[in-house]
Amino acid sequence: MAQTGHACLPFLSSLLALLLARASASVVRDWCPTEEAFRGSESILMALEGKTIKGGASIYPPFSVLNETTGEWSGYDIEVFREVARRGKFNVEFIRLDSPAQNETWDDVLFTQGREMDIMCTWWGETSKRKNRNMAYTYPILDQSMILATPIPRRVQQTFEEQFWVFLQPFSQGLWLTLLFGNLVTAIMVFILDRYIMLDAWTNAKAERRMSETYYPMSGGMLNWCKYALVNVSNFFYQGWVMGTSQIPFKFPRNPWMKVYLMSWASVLIVMTAAYTAQLTSFLLIDSRPVDSIDSMDDVINSGLPVCAVDNIPHVSNFFLNSAPSVPVVSIPTVDKAFPGIRNEECAAALAGKSEIQLLLAENQKCDMRIVGKSQKDVNGGYPGDTSNCGSFVVHVIGGLVQQIAQEGMLENLWSTYITRPPQCAWAKHQSTSKGEQKNQLELKALGGLFIIHAAFSFLALVGNSVQKFLRK
Repeated sequence: MAQTGHACLPFLSSLLALLLARASASVVRDWCPTEEAFRGSESILMALEGKTIKGGASIYPPFSVLNETTGEWSGYDIEVFREVARRGKFNVEFIRLDSPAQNETWDDVLFTQGREMDIMCTWWGETSKRKNRNMAYTYPILDQSMILATPIPRRVQQTFEEQFWVFLQPFSQGLWLTLLFGNLVTAIMVFILDRYIMLDAWTNAKAERRMSETYYPMSGGMLNWCKYALVNVSNFFYQGWVMGTSQIPFKFPRNPWMKVYLMSWASVLIVMTAAYTAQLTSFLLIDSRPVDSIDSMDDVINSGLPVCAVDNIPHVSNFFLNSAPSVPVVSIPTVDKAFPGIRNEECAAALAGKSEIQLLLAENQKCDMRIVGKSQKDVNGGYPGDTSNCGSFVVHVIGGLVQQIAQEGMLENLWSTYITRPPQCAWAKHQSTSKGEQKNQLELKALGGLFIIHAAFSFLALVGNSVQKFLRK
């Protein structure tokens, strides 16, 4: 008998636990499915056929919406559940759940009012706390994984005045002055080392004699010598400038030491030209890419910028606590405050459930936000049901029907009708690509200043030529 008594202890403990679980429930079910529910059914999916279940629904547009006048329920969650009921051939009575009272949370609603229902007809996120309190979940109807939302990157749109001198930006003022001084030194070196470097190999004697008479006077006083020096220096400076800009070499230097100097100066110009080209590309293209630089959670962590997040969602706060403790978090009461927070520069990004961000994008008429990066934490949204009275029977049946709908693609198709972005946001798909995928093209105004300066020098040359001809008459 003693051994029999010990053998009964596990059974008595289980029975006691079941009675306590029933007592903890607010209301005992009017019916409780048993094995008899499966009899006559072809599968578990039809086990609720002919039954009427009570489904708790909270007002949470557009997932579940109540028309106060007609009492009719609508929304994504409700549409899915109605399709489940149609396939399972059972009836559902939608019962409104009250919102949390002051100092209460939605968990309090679920653990009190929710226990009076056979199942919830509005999605709830899966959490360990809820599962530990006898709440089981159906197959998920939503992807609530944590995702980042950031502003759509925009290219820097500078005015023409701001871009006028952009072609000078690759080099500092000191470097430009050094290059100009280098050309002047080149002119002086040519003048000292090889005065005849300007003569072409095919210059005829007449041209040589004319140049000698013009540029190398043996007499004539100080004025002619000044003219002689000025003309030669200007010619040599011109040769140095042409060499630096067009890579046209000096022709046939007669002095070997002039060759040494020109090779050295040419090497300097080659390096400077390559450096200028690379820097100019950076200023004209790379630096004109989107200002926004947040494309992942790593960017947020590295930047130290704040992130907007709903403060009363456990898996959100736990994510920051465990995975990104250095990120400043700006608490917002509801997810619909995320985009205004970004626009007001209270935060640089927002972290929320993927489906909720998708809904915000669908309602965003400004078309200035996007989803970036990968999911930070996998969270599913499904229909929870209390298992303390009748076990998880109802949850299993409805979960199987939801899975069947999902495999047919109906869930995805239905959800797409709720997250369609405004027509005017068609361009946002291109704009929301990452920086590396942006198509970089130069615009005329980016180099417009260079052409205007060239036009000014051209006009100056025409005027100077006209004045010179007038003076010769």
